[in-house]
Amino acid sequence: MLGLEARLISDDQLLVHADRDGIKGRAPDTIRGFLELRYAGIVQLPAVDEAMLHAVATLVPPDEKQRLPRENEVFQLTERIALPLLRIPAWSRNPLSLALALLKSRASFDV
Repeated sequence: MLGLEARLISDDQLLVHADRDGIKGRAPDTIRGFLELRYAGIVQLPAVDEAMLHAVATLVPPDEKQRLPRENEVFQLTERIALPLLRIPAWSRNPLSLALALLKSRASFDV
């Protein structure tokens, strides 16, 4: 396999919870193992039951005026739990490359 290994957790919805090991996500039972491929349909793929979450990615719309994110920006999951927030331009041709570069630039994340 080339590059980094990836596994499907969930598409479109993610159920998030915290335990003593960290913040985890899993798919709702009704969509576990299904992935929408735009213009191709819905396919069934192997999926992990649950995975540790290290960051939250959000798409930036093309008309966004603010070009630079706030320093150390986080996504607040609950009052006490936050994850680093990655802003990915919706028009990016290589969103995964951009997300990995952003993660690698943060000292607390080891890619």
